[in-house]
Amino acid sequence: MNQDSHLALADTEILNALSFLISKHSNIKKKLLTNEVFVPGQEKRLNRSSSSSILESLSTDSESSISHSFELRQRKSASSRSRASSVAKKSPKVSVYSIDQYYTIDTVFSSLVEKYMGTSWIKLSDSGPEIHKTAIRQFFLDCYVCDQNFMNLVLHPLISKEWINLDDFTKSIEGASKISSFGLFNINLLKSTEKSKRRSYKFARMLFYFRFVEHEAGNGLGRDSLYRVLDMADKRARPQLEMWVDMLMKKASQIRGYHKEKISFNEFRNLMSEGVL
Repeated sequence: MNQDSHLALADTEILNALSFLISKHSNIKKKLLTNEVFVPGQEKRLNRSSSSSILESLSTDSESSISHSFELRQRKSASSRSRASSVAKKSPKVSVYSIDQYYTIDTVFSSLVEKYMGTSWIKLSDSGPEIHKTAIRQFFLDCYVCDQNFMNLVLHPLISKEWINLDDFTKSIEGASKISSFGLFNINLLKSTEKSKRRSYKFARMLFYFRFVEHEAGNGLGRDSLYRVLDMADKRARPQLEMWVDMLMKKASQIRGYHKEKISFNEFRNLMSEGVL
């Protein structure tokens, strides 16, 4: 079998693996949303129909909770930039992302705090708000982390923790960047199976970071947000990333038949499945 045949077979295996991940993620979310509810502090799982009273007790619309959430958001907005700057100024061996990317991580964490504020998933401590680990795991599922190896990688910094603060969450997101670090310069020397595995991980990273950035930018991403996704997922020179942004936006417009300033997750996923990058 020649080299082209090996690569064609590898591409087929990648697409099959990606389809399996998407299907697996859908099944996991369906089970979580329709059949089972996990309650922190209890080892058993309860059917949703028998746990409505528990869920009601986990949320509140009281004015005090709303007021506290607003004040927390205001404090976070004022301090996130300075914190992101201090993290990014560390040595290159420590700092994984740019200042703007660390600010994105801060913003996403704050949005999760706001989402669960007033429930037992949030705990306030002297160092700031903390989110229960189960809610963080659900967040990763929502970001299409449905490969167990990938999930283990992002959860590894949290392995001994039950409550997750902003620093813990940042370390977890930094863990996702480790997937692409090996074999960059000797990729042509890798076996076809290793190439296939790295392409599969690249797809998984791209989907994860797209969903992650959407938590800050909203559904569908414009050029600047899409650039941030590509930069966080696959470190390349700026001209290369800008060329990828142009290509993805152009192909998405061609497929839908009209121009739009944003690309949706489904459009991005389909283009990645076709091996555009």
